[in-house]
Amino acid sequence: WGRATDGDTVFASLTGTPGATNDGSVSHLAASVLSFTHESGFYQNAFSLGVTAPAGYRIYYTTDCTDPATSPTRRLLAAGDTVEVTDPTGALTHSADYFASLAASGKSDVSSVEKCFVLRACAVDAEENYTVTVTKNYFIGKNDRADLTGIPLVLLTTDAARIYGEEGLFNHCSKEEDGREEQVNLTFLSSDGSYLFDQEAGVSIRGSSTRGSPQKNLNIIARASYDGNSRLLENLFPDISYTKSFALRHDNMNSMLIGQGFLQDLVKERDIVTQDSFYVTVFIDGEYFGLYNLYERVNDDFLAAHYGVESKNTQIVKFGRESDSDAALADYKAAMNLLRTSDLTDPAKVAALEKVLDLD
Repeated sequence: WGRATDGDTVFASLTGTPGATNDGSVSHLAASVLSFTHESGFYQNAFSLGVTAPAGYRIYYTTDCTDPATSPTRRLLAAGDTVEVTDPTGALTHSADYFASLAASGKSDVSSVEKCFVLRACAVDAEENYTVTVTKNYFIGKNDRADLTGIPLVLLTTDAARIYGEEGLFNHCSKEEDGREEQVNLTFLSSDGSYLFDQEAGVSIRGSSTRGSPQKNLNIIARASYDGNSRLLENLFPDISYTKSFALRHDNMNSMLIGQGFLQDLVKERDIVTQDSFYVTVFIDGEYFGLYNLYERVNDDFLAAHYGVESKNTQIVKFGRESDSDAALADYKAAMNLLRTSDLTDPAKVAALEKVLDLD
């Protein structure tokens, strides 16, 4: 990030030009060019939202979750004009076709969805340089709703076609597409409905157990390639100093089964590795998508954050048969074989096990 042009007060992401002028190297202007009269969160009544930029900039916005930098549905906000923010609940949903197809197959019977008002805006200067797109989420007249307040809210926003479209993430989530990730705006509201932070992040389907279910388990990860932030702007868990990613699991709550988070909490004080977790309400593209448990992800970052172990000294084996390292997998299988075949009444056998396993 640097000054958009030499001596400018506007900052932008730039192509590096060491020892030379910044002029002509703009990628995106900083979002700070735009000012909003209201921050994301809960409001008792509808209101007129003001969005401003310095003289010489045009402001484009959308209310259908598409990106105003490229969307055919974008609108120009004239100087002095405002956007009327109201409760959109009851309008046609982005996910209507998705849920209709599931209902037709007997998998779901979702006929109406709770909504928030989503505004996405960007500004353009005279040289046609665009700012980073800014996303705001507003809940109108829902301050007293016990089903929407009391726990944090995770709001994920992107062009609905990238999630629900024919080629969208939720319609093409086979095991063969493992690793597919879509960029979203992640907005986090505290349990009292107030704004905590937002940033760009990636979303992907987590695991295989929910690929065919209406409510998917998801991974959310911060990447510098999206907005320069390789970590979340706020840490979500008290026992670590930073959060890079997290998992969203619905834990079969629709079947009223006990979630994994509760089971892990039961043994959290013992000498065993557990994932911290807490409940959140999830909205996708301004529409309610369900109650989830938000978990730490067990990966190299998890081990580094909890135990100070560098990723280069870490290998993870999954299901006893999968690892990025053949050597680590061989070591694991040898340790498990030793455990199965050892006479644990023999102190020498126990001592040999203690060299390769944390027996506690």
